Amino acid sequence: MSTFPNFAHTIAQIREIILNEFDQEIANQQLWYHNREHIINVHRRSQRIFDCVSSHTSESQTERHRYLLELCAIAHDLRQIFVMEMSPLSPRRREMGISEAATIDAMISIISRLNQSLSQNFASEIASSNQAFFNDQDLEIITEAIRATICNYDPQDQGIYQPSLYENKSLHPVTMSLALADLNGLFMDGIAAYNREGALLFLEENPDLVPVIRSREPQAAIDLQLRERLLRRTNFQVKFAQSRYHRLSQELKHFPSATIPILMKETFPYATPETLATLHETTPIDSNTDLEELLNFFGFGVDVDLEFLN
Repeated sequence: MSTFPNFAHTIAQIREIILNEFDQEIANQQLWYHNREHIINVHRRSQRIFDCVSSHTSESQTERHRYLLELCAIAHDLRQIFVMEMSPLSPRRREMGISEAATIDAMISIISRLNQSLSQNFASEIASSNQAFFNDQDLEIITEAIRATICNYDPQDQGIYQPSLYENKSLHPVTMSLALADLNGLFMDGIAAYNREGALLFLEENPDLVPVIRSREPQAAIDLQLRERLLRRTNFQVKFAQSRYHRLSQELKHFPSATIPILMKETFPYATPETLATLHETTPIDSNTDLEELLNFFGFGVDVDLEFLN
């Protein structure tokens, strides 16, 4: 006779389903950045935030919430939907909220199927225990957390932010931990990790240029386009970092005020003017920067295979 599962077993089942689907998405969509490395990093960073807040407040953060945070970190980029560009010589992009809405729909569908399977296989045990099932509150937390990873571009500070963090409402600690972990790699992991993420994002957004980077055959027109796009990326990375720095204090206000100084010290140790100054000094943003310097900055180099980035 099968043993009635607990929530950890249910999470493990969901995790396996999600990762199998995600691996297909990674291959089909050429996802250099939104892949397993990213979700591992987001999970690690989000748990650090969650644990820091939990250990410095009297609020009870249940083990169930930790499982939900793990699941949200693994699943938050499950669907990646790119806009069909009119020109083949343009970076590809995603429309705001479309991928996240599709991810939420996919998650609800996967969870509903699993709940139904549990209900059929363990009907006699349900009356005494239903902790293995996802309940309505779980689904609300998952939906809120993944929705909070939706990003928008602010042309004024030339950075990206998450609109959910600016709504006048309280957000669950799972939601806050996931959202902040998703956009603040620089302040949690440092400049080298931030630049690596920038390189991976460049490859993902510019798949048409990946063969050019691989071969590095001299083609004046293509090289000019490659240089221009790389230069836009380096300038964006500096602006984005500045935007993150100025926005972080406002975004942390969702947490208890007593925990904010601790969070800044323990989980965001690189959120400092010194980090911004070093990033600015070491990132090639001058309009006259040549192609080879830009390639070397991102670790692409000459005749690079790119396998080292996987």
